[in-house]
Amino acid sequence: MMNPPMANDRTLRESAVIERFLESPNEESFADLFRVFTPQLVAFFRSRGCPLTLGEDLTQEVMLTVYRKAAYFFAPGLGRQRRHQQIDLIRTDKE
Repeated sequence: MMNPPMANDRTLRESAVIERFLESPNEESFADLFRVFTPQLVAFFRSRGCPLTLGEDLTQEVMLTVYRKAAYFFAPGLGRQRRHQQIDLIRTDKE
């Protein structure tokens, strides 16, 4: 069992890798994402009874889909979030 500080550190590292990829989906940020999440995905598929080779293949398919769809799924949401933050900042400055 992981102790809470280690779990929190892991979560923070994973969040930073995800955020970096979403802000700048390029080969370098994807490589970091792949390095962090591949072992977890393989373990997930193995725990569901998949042989190692199938688990690795499925993991590659999942990660390829993430890479291809990142801009489609996340860019509009990030744009809205940034706009809202900018609006909030402007409102705060006027007060």
